[in-house]
Amino acid sequence: MRAWFKFDNHWYQDGEIQVAADSAGPLVYAVFPVLLAMAKAQNDGGRARFTYRDFSHALSGDWERDLDPAIQALVSAGVLSCPQATDLDATVAFKPDSWRRYSEAERKAAKRDEKAGGKTA
Repeated sequence: MRAWFKFDNHWYQDGEIQVAADSAGPLVYAVFPVLLAMAKAQNDGGRARFTYRDFSHALSGDWERDLDPAIQALVSAGVLSCPQATDLDATVAFKPDSWRRYSEAERKAAKRDEKAGGKTA
């Protein structure tokens, strides 16, 4: 089953994400929404668990050269924390306040959509 979530269309203008992109390059803008979608799908309070191999396949990128630096830049910029990492996999977590903000925005948008769907023209 696929799940959908609302995504603020100004996310790429977030100052911390821009700092990460300045540090690691534009791939940050691809890595961030994939991590956000993974965290949403895993439904673990803003945590995303992945193997480096699977993450590399998901983004068609080289882990060591491209993807790890992008994730580390997001961690350094304060967008994510990295509570666990091994030689094969990692868990990253969105900051609780930003995860709550994304989740609340999604709930509010879903309520608006539900209300709008119930109105007749």
